[in-house]
Amino acid sequence: MKSLKKKITIEEWNWDNIPVGSKFKGTIKEVSVEGRIQKEDGNIYLCQNLEDGSKCSNKLNYKYSYIIHQGSNADLEKEKVVITSITLDPKFKPSIQIYIKDNLVVFNKGSITVGCTTVDNKTVREIVKHLKN
Repeated sequence: MKSLKKKITIEEWNWDNIPVGSKFKGTIKEVSVEGRIQKEDGNIYLCQNLEDGSKCSNKLNYKYSYIIHQGSNADLEKEKVVITSITLDPKFKPSIQIYIKDNLVVFNKGSITVGCTTVDNKTVREIVKHLKN
């Protein structure tokens, strides 16, 4: 795993080269956090378990996601975010994302998320049972 450990300005991060699921450490509103990076609809989310900052949380199986928009210095400053390290994780398998009628559908391990609604595997199986008839 390649790790970028020093505290650097965002101009040095090339978000196009940082895949979904990469681990990060930093602060959000001066609270130390760590988690994984998610990308959706051109926005970047810091998924972690301490700071809520997005209308749709629960991304990548974390309790919260904190939106940093496109991740520019201005975005990070506005959202009170400092990223101190990003570690690439080549073993991470991102969830499958598709759009159905302009709605993002994310197939996670154990659930499906449509918009802000997450449905667990058990409920999906029950729905499919009824569709087969």
